Parts: sequence; C-alpha cells; structure tokens
Amino acid sequence: MYRDRLTKDYLYLTGLKQVYDYYKAGKDLSILLTGKVTLKYADDIQYLIDKGLALNSKFITDSYSENKNTNKTLDFILDNLK
Repeated sequence: MYRDRLTKDYLYLTGLKQVYDYYKAGKDLSILLTGKVTLKYADDIQYLIDKGLALNSKFITDSYSENKNTNKTLDFILDNLK
C-alpha cells in the first residue's frame, strides 16, 4: 500500500512539474482545458484547433487567466522539482 502511494505521488508531481514548466515557458495553458489531454499532444491539439477540426475551450477558469500566486516557497519548490 505504501509503495502504491509513492507511485501515485511520483506521477502527480511529475505531471505538475511538466505543467509548471510549460507555464513558465510562457505557453498557453488553455490548451489543457480542451478535454482530457496531455502536454505530449499540445502541438497536435493546437494544429487541430488552427485547422478548425477542434474547438478552443469555452470556459477559462480565473486561475488560468491570471496568476495571483505570491507564495515564493511554492515557486521555489516547483522550480526545483526534478
């Protein structure tokens, strides 16, 4: 059971780090709101949107439109995840 928890934590933190790095690179996070997608296919999803074969997300949450984080400790942790 403990091993399963570590595996799940590793997967979630790995995904969080990938999304954080994507955001820090100045890339558009709204692509992630188009459905159950992974960053691996972000370029493909954007291509489909550009060709009119997929739709942009109708609903953009406030947390995606403006970063109001002032917690420097959180930034430090996310910047230093491997």
